[in-house]
Amino acid sequence: MRIFKAAAWIAVIAAVVIVVNCVLDHILVPNQYARVKVHEIETETYQDLILGTSHGASAFDPSVMTEITGRTTYNAAMGGEYLRDSLYMLKDAVASGHAPERVIYECDPTYFCIDNDMSENESYLFSVVRPSLVKAEYYFDVMWAEDFRWSFFRWSYYLDYADRIGETVAEKASDDYKNYGVSCFAGETQALHEDGFNAIFDDSPAGTTIPKTYTAEDELLDENLDELRELAGYCAAQGIELIVVTTPIPAETAAGSETFFNYANDEISALCAELGVSYLNYNFIESGLDRSIEAYSDLEGHMRESAAAAFSALFASEL
Repeated sequence: MRIFKAAAWIAVIAAVVIVVNCVLDHILVPNQYARVKVHEIETETYQDLILGTSHGASAFDPSVMTEITGRTTYNAAMGGEYLRDSLYMLKDAVASGHAPERVIYECDPTYFCIDNDMSENESYLFSVVRPSLVKAEYYFDVMWAEDFRWSFFRWSYYLDYADRIGETVAEKASDDYKNYGVSCFAGETQALHEDGFNAIFDDSPAGTTIPKTYTAEDELLDENLDELRELAGYCAAQGIELIVVTTPIPAETAAGSETFFNYANDEISALCAELGVSYLNYNFIESGLDRSIEAYSDLEGHMRESAAAAFSALFASEL
């Protein structure tokens, strides 16, 4: 009898913790476009799937690319997306029955210099992946290995959003949210398109943040190079073509870290050659593209909408 009562109390306490946790998640964790992008690749099949970081999200315009290639294209790149996240997003799409014919991976060399420590972006991305064996693998490879608490108490990292609870709850009650719409992501400077392209308006004010200067001491970490090997191996095993692309950044920014970018280009080019994967680095390709700061919203290299259209047209014509 005592054992039964103890078990009953444990069940009640667990239920209360779960309910409270769900409520806090709902009111504190804001709606993020990772939810829309993951849902899209889990429910629709695209011939070309773009993965990568925020540079890729703002550089590849699928509508321009499709017009030239005639292939369906979706841009699933997003800020804070480590290469390991790109791999699990691809695995999730394949496991969902929506494997692409080709993956275009946007490779930002600066991401290869940083330890893939758990972030709130990664926790959110994990949370919106559908329940599956892939999600279980994702959990034990990333969440459990890094900090399992992220997958249960992600709301604790959004306490700064407490003053936006009303806005967050209202947005999650909207039809746009329920239908995985993108209109809620439209702002004064940028908007998310239904094809995943993050369009940064041409008239948006330029960012003033000075990017980090990279030197020869900023090495590409082995763990990140191994992730690229794993992505290439997975694509080969699934019969998926892989193209690795580094999008152009402002010439001024590239010149400020010239030694690093030369070294990174050599390393990634050699690895891709070893893997039998095409690598296009548009900071080293004479393309005729506008690489002045006016073509970007910041010195880090996030393209404005018209610059992205020009780049997407050039890239698509070379596919």
